[in-house]
Amino acid sequence: EAAVLEVLSTMLDEADELAQARREVLDAILRKESRGLWVCAPLKLHGTAAETLDEFEARCHAVIEERVDAELAKLSASYTRKIDRIEETIRKKERDLTTLAGRHQADKAQEVVNAGELLLSFFVGRKKSVGSVLSRRKTSAATASRIEGAEGDLEALRAQLAAIERELDDLSESTRDEQSALLKTIEERAVGLEKGDIALREFGILWVPVTRRL
Repeated sequence: EAAVLEVLSTMLDEADELAQARREVLDAILRKESRGLWVCAPLKLHGTAAETLDEFEARCHAVIEERVDAELAKLSASYTRKIDRIEETIRKKERDLTTLAGRHQADKAQEVVNAGELLLSFFVGRKKSVGSVLSRRKTSAATASRIEGAEGDLEALRAQLAAIERELDDLSESTRDEQSALLKTIEERAVGLEKGDIALREFGILWVPVTRRL
């Protein structure tokens, strides 16, 4: 039986009519179809049509590293000022302690000399005031007390410095963990297509031979 070919509709027998039909098909696809794109809402990042999950995660990770570096720079600037002040106070206390230790050593040496002179005066008949010995001993004791206080201050300052450094480390780690957790918010969302997403390579009319009318 001979094939039957349907007569072409007059609606599509002109080139401009065919072009119009092509545009209508594209418009219908854009309205009705969607695609899945990777999205990280906290970072306000959206994937591209050809981007894989691994590629999108790598891009998000790069942004997260930039955010972490910025946050750590702020923390470091703030804590560095605190640490610098404490370290300067520690250096001053150490210098004072060195001075006090030298003074105490001199006081003790003079105390021994005075005691020796006092003892000698009993044998040679010269008068030596006991008060001077007691005064030197009192001065030496006061210096020793100041040394003890300075050592206590140093110990407290060093403990304070160590606590601040630990706090900075903890904050740095929590900041990195908090930002890295944003990778877990990545999800796939359906979004409308854009014209650039559609490549209509061929559009035309196809005649299909049949043995009966469809």
